[in-house]
Amino acid sequence: MPLLEWNNTLLLGVEPFDEHHAHLFSLLNRTYDLIVTDAPDACFNKLFKELKDYAVYHFEAEELWMHEQDYPQKQTHINQHESFQKEIAGFEEEFAKDGKSVSISVLTFIKEWLLYHIYKIDAEYAVYIRSNTK
Repeated sequence: MPLLEWNNTLLLGVEPFDEHHAHLFSLLNRTYDLIVTDAPDACFNKLFKELKDYAVYHFEAEELWMHEQDYPQKQTHINQHESFQKEIAGFEEEFAKDGKSVSISVLTFIKEWLLYHIYKIDAEYAVYIRSNTK
């Protein structure tokens, strides 16, 4: 059972970001599956790194697009991205000190953050772009 189900209510109508979001869901679910099936750490660590790297790729693409669109809430949006990255780095640092791997609670944090970010924060740029393209 996936940690997070992708569905059409998450579509913003802004490509390629809908595709990016769906891919992030897929990576999060695959990481979750490795945890619950007690996969070897090497498999888990590789996929979790891919999830983090893809999030950074997505954030950079979104931020460039917002700059090109002259999106007025760009800095607030960027601050959200930076806060997420800082939180993940903190989790990693904590786990490195304690010799633990990432837990379900971290994936739950990512899940909740991602849902809020898409439904609330990203939805704002989708409204903006629709109202400014005629």
